[in-house]
Amino acid sequence: MNFGEIFGKSWKEYWENFGSFFKFMLIFLALPTLILAIISIVYITSNPEVWAILGNPQIAAQLSSFDLFNTLSGYFILSSIFTLVSILLTIYILKGIITVSLKKDKYTSSELTHAAKNNFWAFLGFEIVSLIFVILLLILFIIPGIIFAIFWIFGAFIFVSQNKGIIGSLKISFHMVKGRWWKTFGYFILVMLVGAGVSIVVSLLELPFSIMNILYATTNGYMSKSLFILSSLMNWLTDFIASLFIVPFFLIFFKNYYLSLLHKNKGKKNK
Repeated sequence: MNFGEIFGKSWKEYWENFGSFFKFMLIFLALPTLILAIISIVYITSNPEVWAILGNPQIAAQLSSFDLFNTLSGYFILSSIFTLVSILLTIYILKGIITVSLKKDKYTSSELTHAAKNNFWAFLGFEIVSLIFVILLLILFIIPGIIFAIFWIFGAFIFVSQNKGIIGSLKISFHMVKGRWWKTFGYFILVMLVGAGVSIVVSLLELPFSIMNILYATTNGYMSKSLFILSSLMNWLTDFIASLFIVPFFLIFFKNYYLSLLHKNKGKKNK
């Protein structure tokens, strides 16, 4: 299958299951991150010292790095915890979509939830180890890091469907991509460009609030709490809308690409 065929099949599958994706991601991503966003907003706006710095860049510029970090240490810790929780929730979403979509083209939100729970911690281990490998390669050698990230792009699908373990899954993915690395890289770039386009369009919803926030801060020397709250909530909403499209579609596209290569390899062996 070429890019157009995989894209068309994936697009159709995405919209056929949009309701399931929406329910699944609403419960396990949107609502939890909304709660985290509200906690963060309350912490920032109810803490005078934190708000004085975050709401007035001029004050922040006058403080030393030590004073700035000392004042905002609680905010940094809270943000780090929330980021970690968001990552775990996203991996939970990945597990559900990958597992079910490998078995069928039409599925329910309850099937996604059940699949996400089943062997989640093993999948989390795979994601952590593979991410560490890629990060280390990127830190030590940027180009090899990108190269192996593409070589291992099917690793999660193989780990879920073939039960080959972490290293075994990455090895199989390497051999599947070998000889078609540039093609896979090109597909990856094209899908990412589609996702970037969606993100840009969705971000326009937040743009008016951001502009009002900037104008208010420029005129008065500090941000409006009301506009800050509205802008933060709109940021949460736009992030969810973008994720609702990008995450499932990216996974479905590369699932279909993976299955097409798997069937192609099986066909060669049978000849």
